[in-house]
Amino acid sequence: FLAIYITGKEWIKAADYTAAILGQGISCSRRLRAWGKDFIRDRSALPYHNHARSGRGSLLDNIDFVEELVAYIAGIGLYVSAQAITDFMKKPELIERYHILEPVALSTAREWMSKLNFAWRQTPKGTYLDGHERPDIVHYRQNVFLP
Repeated sequence: FLAIYITGKEWIKAADYTAAILGQGISCSRRLRAWGKDFIRDRSALPYHNHARSGRGSLLDNIDFVEELVAYIAGIGLYVSAQAITDFMKKPELIERYHILEPVALSTAREWMSKLNFAWRQTPKGTYLDGHERPDIVHYRQNVFLP
């Protein structure tokens, strides 16, 4: 952002342009401007966030946890969802056993499903999935269309 700013763009336009490059919106632009001001005031004030759970790694690295999670997902059947995983992670015995500090977000549950090769899709609507048809369609096909 600051590299774009020093090339001659205005402050807000440089932040908006950088946010657009990152595929983000106005809130990202505002954060970039705030971080830029903080950095100009104090060169050591860089934004930092450890995405790896404070060095503890991912729960998916724990084989026992993965086996338990996959067994739970398999037990749900066809209607598994990310919300089901977040509900599963709220069980007190799991929180204690795996030292979970905060609730698992839906985005994290979706990412876990993807990493574990579970796919989800919307249920098709408006068609008969089990092969049955309306009686008038059956009559038309058997007696009118190809008698």
